[in-house]
Amino acid sequence: MSEQNRVTLDGIEYRVSEEKLREVADAVANARSSELVAELALTDADGREVTVRFDGRTGVASGFDLGGGGPRPTEISG
Repeated sequence: MSEQNRVTLDGIEYRVSEEKLREVADAVANARSSELVAELALTDADGREVTVRFDGRTGVASGFDLGGGGPRPTEISG
């Protein structure tokens, strides 16, 4: 992955694979122009695969870690 393949959404920088670079760029541009929500497959600063939902109307992004790096809420012992 090139060091240049990065996108900053809502103040957080993510990495984008070379294969998904055009797809992500087009999805963000489309979300902005049509004020829709785009769902993006990105990589966070720690190298985890995350899904980011970007709201083109407000410019706000929400990230979800899909890598399973820790216990799920139903797996936390109590």
